[in-house]
Amino acid sequence: MNTDGPTILRLPAVLAATGLSKTTVWRLTKRGGFPQPVKLSARCVGWRASKVEAWLADRPRAGPHEQEPPGVGPGGSERSPCHLSREER
Repeated sequence: MNTDGPTILRLPAVLAATGLSKTTVWRLTKRGGFPQPVKLSARCVGWRASKVEAWLADRPRAGPHEQEPPGVGPGGSERSPCHLSREER
């Protein structure tokens, strides 16, 4: 077996590497926000490890000093008051 070729990750490995759910991976893929899978057979797909790694490297990392201010959800969207903690209200 040639180990010099591209590494292909199957869905369980992609989920483990990204921390995303299966639904989220497919939703992002459909919207163009995640690498497209490679068709391996009629009913089997995988993702190039290099493309998944590049996608992960491009994701913003929030440290303690980069957290969203109270009342702002992921992506900068405002959260409704029912989603705020008591301290944030």
